[in-house]
Amino acid sequence: MITSVLNNAVTAPTNSSIDCKTEQGIDCPYICDADMDTIKCRINKVLESIDEIGLSDIIYELAECENGFKETGCGDNGASCGFLQFQQPTWQAFDCQGSRYNIEDSVRCGVKLIRKGIGHTTAGWKNCWRIKNLPIIKDGY
Repeated sequence: MITSVLNNAVTAPTNSSIDCKTEQGIDCPYICDADMDTIKCRINKVLESIDEIGLSDIIYELAECENGFKETGCGDNGASCGFLQFQQPTWQAFDCQGSRYNIEDSVRCGVKLIRKGIGHTTAGWKNCWRIKNLPIIKDGY
């Protein structure tokens, strides 16, 4: 009897979809997989809105590596801050809007660096790009 209950739990469907807004409490205009976390959903929402959903995995990997998905916090002795660890001069040079500490604003700015082909350089996220073995993306991809 116990084995039967355990087997049922193990074989329960895991590929069901949920409405992110209803189940995760955020405004997400598309359906996420049940195992997709809120951060991934927020990243995808921004990327979809600027027609860059293909960069979802790259942005997600960078955010995990750079700051462990935290919107706050600084590295590099306080020089690199926020969700994707931007330095203020980089933020300004790419005319990024909003706050480095906001996921959505950071994702929009991150896409600008990647579009310019410098995401994998020291102006971007060179170490995390290498650690995560992300593909090199050339200017204008």
